Amino acid sequence: MWLSVYTAGAKAKLLKIDANQQMMQIVQKIAVNQFLSRGQINVNPFLELKVRRDHLIEDTLRLIPEYECTPYVLKKPLKVIFEGEEGYDAGGVKKELFLLLMKELLSPDYGMFTIDPDSRFIWFSDKNFEHNKMYHLIGVLCGLAIYNSTIVDINFPPALYKKLLKKRVTLNDFAKLHPTQANTLRQLLAYNECRF
Repeated sequence: MWLSVYTAGAKAKLLKIDANQQMMQIVQKIAVNQFLSRGQINVNPFLELKVRRDHLIEDTLRLIPEYECTPYVLKKPLKVIFEGEEGYDAGGVKKELFLLLMKELLSPDYGMFTIDPDSRFIWFSDKNFEHNKMYHLIGVLCGLAIYNSTIVDINFPPALYKKLLKKRVTLNDFAKLHPTQANTLRQLLAYNECRF
């Protein structure tokens, strides 16, 4: 409850500090475990994602499940390497990866999501035949972006966040996502109230 007195900026700083501390603790824990079991320390302090630009989704889909087998690895600081490219990831490469992945995965052309023409919010496609692992990948990517203090613009409606928080979704929430359909539904409800 005490978090309600902090501004959004202060909460973001607290989350960043907490994530950084968790990242350092994970790397230390791995180093200690390696030293105790093997007598040596050979720890990569980063979660390295080495991907090819022309196979971003395929490579990421292959790597994320490998890292999920040992969940603490996902808590390491993320380092992105685009195969065949020089460059040090000081945050820009990481942000670029998230932007490229989300742009492709969230595109209506990919088929998993649609964009409402009135609200411009993204929502789940009812014509999708993708496996749940693709939605899981998007969730993991969102978590990695947040955990690594990388802002990615994903235009989901407030109703989605309410569902995640297990809060009640109302007609007003639906109206933010689909204003035209909500208006029609309101007219229908008003018509039914007048008749009966």
